[in-house]
Amino acid sequence: MRRATRARVLCHIAATPGHTTSELSRRPGTSPSSASAHAQALHRAGLITSTRHANMVTHRATGLGAALIRPAAAGPGAGAASAGE
Repeated sequence: MRRATRARVLCHIAATPGHTTSELSRRPGTSPSSASAHAQALHRAGLITSTRHANMVTHRATGLGAALIRPAAAGPGAGAASAGE
């Protein structure tokens, strides 16, 4: 369940960059502490960058994070087609 939630958080960050941790926690099924933990794990993995602005932290997907979800966003087989080029 954690992986699915973390993947959804990454997809949301990639689709709408600049979200704060508080905004991520407003997603259904994500508490503030869960949103923070997911953002920290994604940051440690190099999939997002997190920037502090006063008392807020905003998140953006890195190139690696965006590339990781791109095949899933395009649908089944999208990643395989580009691998053969």
